[in-house]
Amino acid sequence: MTEAWASIVVALIGILGSVLMLFLSKLRKENREDHDYVKSALENLHDDVKEVGQKIDSHIDWHLKK
Repeated sequence: MTEAWASIVVALIGILGSVLMLFLSKLRKENREDHDYVKSALENLHDDVKEVGQKIDSHIDWHLKK
């Protein structure tokens, strides 16, 4: 392999590596955004379940005292 071809191969490897890193960086950003959305949804669900649990407890107490 001549020096010219070696330079071309090295340049192609560098370009492909840069494109791959850009792609992985984009996936990481989307993954972080998805996790933030799911975390927020789970926190809201937790609050709703907590309120229902308190209502059920008070309703059961009402039955026991009646």
